This record gives sequence, structure tokens and C-alpha cells, in this order.
Amino acid sequence: MGKLFDLKAPFAPYGDQIKAIERLTFNLENGVKEQTLLGATGTGKTFTIANVINNIDKPVLVLAHNKTLAGQLYSELKKLFPNNRVEYFISYYDYYQPEAYVPSKDMYIEKDASINDEIDEMRHAATSSILERRDTIIVASVSCIYGIGDPDDYANSMITLRVGEAYGRNHLLEQLVEMQYTRSTYEFIRGSFRVKGDNVDIIPASEHAKGIRVSFFDDEIEKISAFDVASGKTITNLKFISIFPATHFMTNPVKLEEAIKRIQNELEESIKHLCLEDYVQLLGFRRDVADVFAASDIYVFPSHQEGLPVALMEAMSVGMPVVCSKIRGNIDLIQDGEGGYLFDSKNAKSLVAALNKALVDNDTRRAQMGAVNIETMKEFDKEKVNEIMRGIYDSLTHI
Repeated sequence: MGKLFDLKAPFAPYGDQIKAIERLTFNLENGVKEQTLLGATGTGKTFTIANVINNIDKPVLVLAHNKTLAGQLYSELKKLFPNNRVEYFISYYDYYQPEAYVPSKDMYIEKDASINDEIDEMRHAATSSILERRDTIIVASVSCIYGIGDPDDYANSMITLRVGEAYGRNHLLEQLVEMQYTRSTYEFIRGSFRVKGDNVDIIPASEHAKGIRVSFFDDEIEKISAFDVASGKTITNLKFISIFPATHFMTNPVKLEEAIKRIQNELEESIKHLCLEDYVQLLGFRRDVADVFAASDIYVFPSHQEGLPVALMEAMSVGMPVVCSKIRGNIDLIQDGEGGYLFDSKNAKSLVAALNKALVDNDTRRAQMGAVNIETMKEFDKEKVNEIMRGIYDSLTHI
């Protein structure tokens, strides 16, 4: 069995510890899944487990039930394994208040949280260590399993750079941005990068005091070095380096594109349904006419609705025709919409004429807005309103 770990201790196992170490190691090597080590406080349970870790050839995850115990175990194991990677992975929240509602007071409490930057750095150091090296011990709390992305997406987002490799500087910059690194010249902090000529300086998400400098000659990596962020002095030269994402919440382009499509589809359906129902109630549309519009790609908006300009812009952004009444106090905002038209007509004939003018001027489905003063439309009987809307619908469907 190879020696993966290097235990350093000023003392040797003694008494019952020797037998416990032998038995625990033997059972692990023979596939025993569950074992329990019993012992009173101060009897050397951590030291016993450290010897078991030293005997096996596998990375180790130590789970503690709270942050305090996890911190104690991390400190002890780090001293016992100074030549190996011992990392700390716990929840990075100093304070977390989930959103809540108190019915008795009709009070909504919004979500609030405070993230500890130092702990976040240690979390990134832990994930990079376990992906880079096998001689790694991760000490974690149970809460570490919450709030983290897909490990495969995270690992696949990693990039490895080697001296002498053909790797364009601009390509590296694009990949760093995709990995959620921010470009900064003055505020050079963890999870950022800067560019000076042919040199790209990067501070990984798992570091704050040491950076990576990648020097290019044309499209070839000429030199990779680690440097002190405070002084800028070179610490050591490297033959290769792996750079991990600046966040654990990475996703691949396929998943991202699918999520965007689902959100857009849900948005379209929600806008169409909500706005049509409001218009039916306000103007007394016949249900069969409303169903015609529901089956088409036309959005109908009532006036006197808070947040209507935002909803209108959303409908236009997905490229759908919009029929809109005059929006009091918000006319300028609507007129500033992309290719938008706003007409205040007094009768059915001028309304259709106004819509036709929009069609002629723009020749696109995206900028078709015919509007009529809502108070005037209330004076029409229901059949006249239906006639207006059918005329608009026919105009739009013959583009």
C-alpha cells in the first residue's frame, strides 16, 4: 500500500489506541461500511483516527455536526498532516434570515444574509484541492451539503495552462469571464484578473495573498509564475497551473439555454393570460373573442394597471404585437419603447387607421401598437368593441 499521507506527531499510539487503529484499518480495507470509535473526552480519538487516515490510501471527508467541532478538528488535523492538504468546508453564512411571513401581524420578512469572505475562500480551496490532489482531507459541517452547484459543471469549467502551450491571450480572457472572474485594474482582489500588455495576472477564488501571472509571447504561454499580491515579487515559477471557477454555481451552456427558454415561455403565457383577463373584466369582451386573442400571439393591455409599462416592454421584447389603451401619466415612457406607437383615437375607424399607419411605417410585428382612449371605448356597446378588436386582429394576421 502506498503512503498517501504523512502523519507528523511528537508521540506514538499508546494503550487501547494501538488495537483500535489496527481494527479500524483492517475493517476499512475489507469493505466494512460503518464503524464506531468509542472514547471519553481527552482519550485521543482524533489522534487515533489520524493514524487510521495515515494507513489508508484514499482522500478523506470528515463530517462534524456543527461549525465549532469542525473548526477544532480542522486545526488538529492540519497540525498532524502539515505536508498534505487539510481543508475546511463549512457554510459561509455569518448570518442568514430566510424569507418569512407572520400572519398575525400581516408582516413579510425578506431574505437577508451576510457571507464570510474568508470562509468562502477556504471553501474554494477545498474544492480545488480535492480535484487536484488525492492526499486531501476535507473537514466539513453537515450544512456544507446545501447551496452548492453541480460538481461536474464546476470541474468541467476548470482550465489548465502549461508553459509552451499555444493559448491565445484573448481566449484566456474570455474563459476567465465565463468562469465569473471580474476584470479590474485598481481593485485587485480574490476572484479577479488584470491585464498589462502580454501579462495576465489572476487571483484565484481560493487565494487572496498569492496571484498567478501568465506571460505570453504572441499566442504562446511563455512563463507562468506565482507572485505576492502585496509586493508583486515572484514567489516561484511553475510549469503548469489549474485555474478553477470564481464561484461554485457554474452551469453549462446547454442547461443555461434551456432555462432561458423555459423562463421566456412562462413569461409569454403569464403576460397573455393576466392581461387578457383584465381586459375582459374591464370592457366586457365576449368570451369567444377573448379566446381568439388567447390562441393568437397578441397581447391586450388594459389601462389603470400599476406596472403596465414594464409589462408592455416585456411583451415587445419577445417580438409580439401589442394593442394598448392610453396610459395616463406614462405616455412618454411608452413612446420611448422600441419602435412603439401610441394613438389616441375617438372611434373604431380612426383606431384601425392608426394601427395601419403603424404597420406601414414599421413593417414589422414588433412595433404594432394601436391605442384608444379607454373612457371613449366604454361608450361603445359590446358589439362595437368586438368589431374594433376583430378589425385589429385581421390587420395583424395579414402582415
